[in-house]
Amino acid sequence: MKKTVSVLLVAIMLCTFSFCAFAVDNTASVNIVETASNEYTVYLGFIDNGNEVCGGSMNLVYNSDKLKFVDYSTDSERCMMLINPDYQNKGNTVRFVFASANALSNGENLATIKFSSSGDKVTLSDFSVSEYRLYDVNSSLIANEKSVSPAISFNALSDKNSVDTSVVADGKNTDSVRESTDFPSNDSYFSPESIAEDINNVLPDETSAGTPVKHSSKSRKALIISLIVSLTLVIIAAVIILIMRKKKGNRI
Repeated sequence: MKKTVSVLLVAIMLCTFSFCAFAVDNTASVNIVETASNEYTVYLGFIDNGNEVCGGSMNLVYNSDKLKFVDYSTDSERCMMLINPDYQNKGNTVRFVFASANALSNGENLATIKFSSSGDKVTLSDFSVSEYRLYDVNSSLIANEKSVSPAISFNALSDKNSVDTSVVADGKNTDSVRESTDFPSNDSYFSPESIAEDINNVLPDETSAGTPVKHSSKSRKALIISLIVSLTLVIIAAVIILIMRKKKGNRI
């Protein structure tokens, strides 16, 4: 009987963990591609299975001993975007902020950052993401680095025969924070005053808001299903235990 109960408890735990894993469906996305010898293109965006993300921000940190910032571009037709190529004058950090009045159906390749290397071997460890946040249409925080790790991939020239070197939109680099133009009717997310402020303050800050990360509707459904399945397994385990006890009592 003890063995049966142990097996059922393990099954309950595995089921719960599996559904919790499916519940995490929002994260920042960084795709690094070696487009040519000593040239690297980084595509910034997000992964959103629930189609709820309307805005967000992230810092792309790179190894300045190996890499040099060259240029950037943004897909300004999809939403409003801001890029600071030298965030806080650190010399190794690019900050990206985006926002839309409506949920974005596709969060891939919103912005493109180009780097050149000094000739030293560049790997995934030379890039990292910090302070990433994703928000819904109500400006509620739904994901950050505390809730789930960002999705980062690295593709070297040796990994594929040909690499797509196109960028998502035209754009030229400036020495200061650049405001993208020609936005569709989604300017309501950013007021003119907020655009003039420091780029770090454009979107809400979870520390000042005082609210925890909000799970998306898909996450909530997954958690509810997990609880229902777990409760069902507990009931089944209890029934089996009662049946086994009755059988044991009849034998006595």
